[in-house]
Amino acid sequence: MYGRVRTPFGWTSRPETFTIVGVTPADAEPHLVLEEGRILAKKYRLVKPAGFGGMAQLWVAKNESTAAEVCVKVLVPDAADEESVARFRREAFAAARLSHRAIVRVFDLMELGADGQTSKAEKPHALAIVMELLSGETLSDLLMKKGKLPLEEALDLMIPVAGALAHAHRAGVIHRDVKPDNIFLAKDPDGIVIPKVLDFGVSKIASSDTPGLTAAGVMLGTPTFMSPEQAKGAPTVDARSDVFSAGILFYLMLTGTNPFEDASFHAVIEAILEREPAPIPDLPEPVWEVLAKALAKDPAQRWADGTELQIALRKASGRRSTSEASIPIAPRVTSDSELSLPPVGSQTVAPDEEREEIEELPQRRTRAARIVVGAVGVSLAILLAALIRGQIVGPAPEPPSAAATAKAAPEPAPSPAPSPTVVEAIPAPASATASATTTTATATATATATATIATPKRDPVPKKEPKKEPNKDRGSRGEIARDPGF
Repeated sequence: MYGRVRTPFGWTSRPETFTIVGVTPADAEPHLVLEEGRILAKKYRLVKPAGFGGMAQLWVAKNESTAAEVCVKVLVPDAADEESVARFRREAFAAARLSHRAIVRVFDLMELGADGQTSKAEKPHALAIVMELLSGETLSDLLMKKGKLPLEEALDLMIPVAGALAHAHRAGVIHRDVKPDNIFLAKDPDGIVIPKVLDFGVSKIASSDTPGLTAAGVMLGTPTFMSPEQAKGAPTVDARSDVFSAGILFYLMLTGTNPFEDASFHAVIEAILEREPAPIPDLPEPVWEVLAKALAKDPAQRWADGTELQIALRKASGRRSTSEASIPIAPRVTSDSELSLPPVGSQTVAPDEEREEIEELPQRRTRAARIVVGAVGVSLAILLAALIRGQIVGPAPEPPSAAATAKAAPEPAPSPAPSPTVVEAIPAPASATASATTTTATATATATATATIATPKRDPVPKKEPKKEPNKDRGSRGEIARDPGF
């Protein structure tokens, strides 16, 4: 059973009665007793209680295999109605399919028996969600201390929350209960604050086999943060309902008051349907225009989803990314080296300026490729021209020298001489020698001019000594002059 309870930030749904797990009557069936040191599913050792979340108990636990600390949220079906069990399963299913740094991570859903171990029974004794362990406070706690936040600090928190809703909307998940209690300001060891969206228990999941929780005329969510269509009990709502709730959340952060707060539940519903929120003094006009559009009564006049809301807030505040915020925000993991993504996808939509830069990347790469191809083509053309020039105008072959000619020519075989004869060398005429010398010089000069390379200096051709004829006197001394061909 859930009853409406008034808090400093409006009416909310709280359980009227609940049973604390571990307190069992003597004659009742055994229940799962949660206590320090208890091991669940042979894996998670309970360290200390961390409070209550609706009908469930929260425990700090330690993974016995990895020594990692986690948060275990345990719901005992015997202590809750069927609707609470369905919402508990829906919370695990919706959060597990989302992967975003501003959404609490869910690792596992366990069905347990009375002994705390995994059960395969049709109706398990207990259900447990294993999620990341967060350290910090809720946005509700922060507003209780400060009352309201400066614009820059409110933007530091609101832009990541809008990004988380954008990711959920792209995955077909509608939260339907956006409020300060469901925004946890997690602080890591370095002091970086990361807003985390919690509790998808009343979420709507598109194309899901999970049975619906909403019937016509039934309101789901926290009244003071409902959209007009939720307040009317519409059986179906879309992402624009979350946009309206996010607008109330942003208004509350800036002013410290809920624009639809009133004395009674019915007055709150009437204010959501009819009252227009008052403008916020000293708020920059672009930011107010974004907020006013988010709080439009007609869904058709609002931002279509969290993506549009996030982009509008960034443009109105002059921010291109959450890293430019005054509070340090953890950098986005990209990857982006890209990690394997869940089926629903986890790519975040960039603002308009970043989208334009992404769209220009292929054009820049195309221009760079054309420049490289052009440079390679010019280089090949120059190289080809050099090769052709070398073939047409190449160095002329040097004329063979007299020594090379003499060596190349075969030496004639000596003819048989009938008798030794003395032959005297007849000198060549002077005119013939001069003519040969002139011809050789002309050919050398022509070859040198054609090749454009100086011809190396040649050694003078050695003169052949005249072959000595056999001495006629040898024959008279009894020596025989043999014929070479003998």
